[in-house]
Amino acid sequence: MTFFDIDLAHEANGFRLDYRLATDSRSVGVFGPSGAGKTTLLEIVAGWRRPTRGTIRIGERTLFDSATGVDVRPAERRIGYVPQDILLFPHWSVLENVTASPGSGEFAERVLDMLELAPLRDRSVLDLSGGERHRVALARALCSEPQLLLLDEPLSSLDAPLKRRILGDLVRVQEEFDLPMLVISHDPTVVQVLCHHAQYLEAGEVQDDGPPATIVAGVADADFENVVRGTVSSVSEHGARVMLEGDVSLGIPRSGLQPGDAAILGIRADEPMLALQQPIALSARNVLGATVEEVRSSGDARVVRVRLQDLDADWWVNVTDDAVEALTLERGRDVFVVLKSRSIHVLGVTSA
Repeated sequence: MTFFDIDLAHEANGFRLDYRLATDSRSVGVFGPSGAGKTTLLEIVAGWRRPTRGTIRIGERTLFDSATGVDVRPAERRIGYVPQDILLFPHWSVLENVTASPGSGEFAERVLDMLELAPLRDRSVLDLSGGERHRVALARALCSEPQLLLLDEPLSSLDAPLKRRILGDLVRVQEEFDLPMLVISHDPTVVQVLCHHAQYLEAGEVQDDGPPATIVAGVADADFENVVRGTVSSVSEHGARVMLEGDVSLGIPRSGLQPGDAAILGIRADEPMLALQQPIALSARNVLGATVEEVRSSGDARVVRVRLQDLDADWWVNVTDDAVEALTLERGRDVFVVLKSRSIHVLGVTSA
């Protein structure tokens, strides 16, 4: 079944958006630069803007159809919205903000507990930190009991620790409520973590469409991150071990982790090294077998896509032209991916 079925055009103030999405994925990320039309798209789906023509179908519901005249009012679209600018009622408490939308008290309590806001329920939102305000905005959207959640740049303007916290909260929301999401972002890491399908939008048109890592790697710069998930198996004074699929483990910095935590890890594409033989007596603690799948140009460098043999996953590694020639990197070449522990950082954590 096609879950997101959107085909529309919109023209305003000299800008034209031509947009098409058809996928059975329930979490979609729209990635692209500023001015690409991402927020315009979100406002159209929410019902705040009327497209020039087209259709918007989410699951079994038709929200807009210019041919038949269907145009469901925004308040009736059952959509929760978390804006880029957190718009809370400053004179209300946390609980009053969260329950501003109609919803059962029992459900609101469940949301407050999950997002660890229950101890703050009576506090004024003016007394909250930035991360706490983000969680209140997310809780308010959830308490409207939506059938779709729209996230507009959910981690913008947050420092690294807050990004880690909020990203973990969003993953928990996905797991707890199985809630479909449309994520608008210019951050490729957010799209990879939260979405199962992605599009690259530029100048009002979809330029690419497919699996998030593939789409993001095709347009991201050296800041592209490989994203992996695992469970913390042990923690010591020297660091932590995270078990991935296929009995693969990675040694990483301790990073405040606890055994049993579900960790989302990021590895920048310019951090791993490639070797033709398994290295020994090496300070880098992580060595994984892989096979070269693709070598592509990226500016003045090359990007190598490798398939990790025991993990059944692709990683992208930035290398120089000299390295490609010296190692004869081509499709089918077996290599070893060498990774320092300190080059792996935690993007988000959901407690066991």
